[in-house]
Parts: sequence; structure tokens; C-alpha cells
Amino acid sequence: MISSLQRHRAKRTCAPRKRRPKGWTPERRAQQAARIRQWQPWKRSTGPRTDAGKAQSAMNGLKHGGRSRAHIMQMRRVRHALRLATRNIAILRTHIRVTRLEHALAAAPQTPATISKLAALRGVLAALTSTGPPNPQGNRFSPAPTVCS
Repeated sequence: MISSLQRHRAKRTCAPRKRRPKGWTPERRAQQAARIRQWQPWKRSTGPRTDAGKAQSAMNGLKHGGRSRAHIMQMRRVRHALRLATRNIAILRTHIRVTRLEHALAAAPQTPATISKLAALRGVLAALTSTGPPNPQGNRFSPAPTVCS
């Protein structure tokens, strides 16, 4: 009984296939040129005719637009809004901690540890509220200042 591997080897003993040479022969190239001159496809290729088709074909070269100036500026504004939100959340959390500690001190006797903790939290709250909002332009892409004379 012959195994499939032996049959496969038996097929390989046949003569190798003839391969076509790479590229077109000069005769084939001349025949194709004559056919194309007969077909004249350039007379039938018109491109978009409607405004919608022209607008769509104008966008053919655009891959994603992720590095366009408009997209970069929009993302910069989004990051600025997120930084402001993060800063406001930190201020609110610190304010809540200060308020809770003040209520706890009003109800219980004051110890030096709680008084120092309250002073530290008030200092953090003052530092958070005294600084201005972050720069929306950022440092990396901010344009040079213009000088008017």
C-alpha cells in the first residue's frame, strides 16, 4: 500500500513547469498598444460631473485628517477643558475635606493634630485657588508674541 507521502513524492518527479519570463515581450507590448489605440479609453473617462461627486473626489487624497491644524486645535481645546475640569475637581475635593474637618472640629474637642491638618488643607486649597487656569494654547505650540510698535 502506498502512503500519501509516497504519492506526493512520485508527483514531484515529473518535469518542472515552464515559467513565463517576467515582463512583456516586445510583440505582446505592441499588440496591447494597438488594442488600446483601438479602444481609446481616454475618450470615455469623464470623472465626476455632479457637485457631490466632485466634492467626494476632492477628498480622495485625505487619509484621516488627524494631523490637520483644525483637528490639532480642537484636541488642544479638549485637553484644556479636561485640565480645567481636573483642577476644579481637585479644588472641590479639598474644599469638601476642609468643610468636613471644620464640622468635626466644631463637634469634638480640638487637638493639635487636627488643627495642623486643617491648616495644611487650607493651605492646599489656597494654593489651588490662587493659581490661574492653565494656558489653553499650551507651551509646545504657542505662537511667538507679536510686537506692535
